[in-house]
Amino acid sequence: MKQLVNLNLDIKQSGMFQSEDSLILFAKQNGLDGLEGNLYALSTNTEKVKPHTVGLHLPFHPYFHLLLGSKKDLLDYCENWRTVEQLFGVTSYEDLVAVYSQYFNLAEQLDVEYVVFHPVICDQKGIYTQRFPWSLQYSLDLCASLLNQALAASSFSKKLLFENLWWKKSFTLESRHEYDYLRSRVDYDNCGICLDTGHMMATNPNLSSQHSAIDWLEKRIHHLDISDEVYTMHLNASLGGAYLEQVSQTRKVVKDSEFWHQFGHDLKHISVVDPHLPFYTPQAHRLLDIVRPNNLVHELRQDSFEQWQRYLNIQQDAISTTIMQAAS
Repeated sequence: MKQLVNLNLDIKQSGMFQSEDSLILFAKQNGLDGLEGNLYALSTNTEKVKPHTVGLHLPFHPYFHLLLGSKKDLLDYCENWRTVEQLFGVTSYEDLVAVYSQYFNLAEQLDVEYVVFHPVICDQKGIYTQRFPWSLQYSLDLCASLLNQALAASSFSKKLLFENLWWKKSFTLESRHEYDYLRSRVDYDNCGICLDTGHMMATNPNLSSQHSAIDWLEKRIHHLDISDEVYTMHLNASLGGAYLEQVSQTRKVVKDSEFWHQFGHDLKHISVVDPHLPFYTPQAHRLLDIVRPNNLVHELRQDSFEQWQRYLNIQQDAISTTIMQAAS
């Protein structure tokens, strides 16, 4: 099992390291095997980090369905075409498909083991209320169609992983059927799951401690029968399910007339639901014992370098039993 951290492959833009060499040294000193990378601009030179990049996270655009609707609905949400371009990097669905194809090709050039995709769509109101005006089947079909079009125009041959989130009417892994259905709709055989523990925890409002969360996650993973499908695990903790339940029940939606101010409010709400905190209880190793992923990604919040390293060390200590057994 490889231990990874998620990081922007554009070292300067990430602000976490002064150079690629300092990143490599950090990885060695912290017992890491590499990166699960993400990129915000495809023009970035990634050659220096190529040998250390094990996985690549594809762009996350949960509002991409707006590009398939009417221009009026798109502009009602984004206000103007400049905001559309800032939000998506493009102004049309066809161009977005092309961007995903370019990312698939980049993954091939980097020779990564896998890429990660969120099969999710949402709207601004639903972020708070958890009520969406579509079915689970509709959202999964849209995501499958986007992937199929992008894959068909690329040379991609690596592992494609679907990552669970906590927004209802999308890929939450509430049932095994979600994964089986998605696989039946995506025209690509080499698929699997990227299991995000924090996202799964956020779907349960009754979790009150990390220890009880681990008990519940164990039962959930066994019930779903997905251990053999999980290729990569994003390990982090969330007890934000109770907060999400409270907000969704009151149906209180934060509203701001300016788009990016509203976007900031939404991100703040999401960060409470999904804080990407480290597991600190030693029982965390049980999750790795039942799943045995090929890759473990310490996907932890990065408010500052010092905080990030502290969280990383806390979580590594929590799973040290499994890591030591694997090494022996």
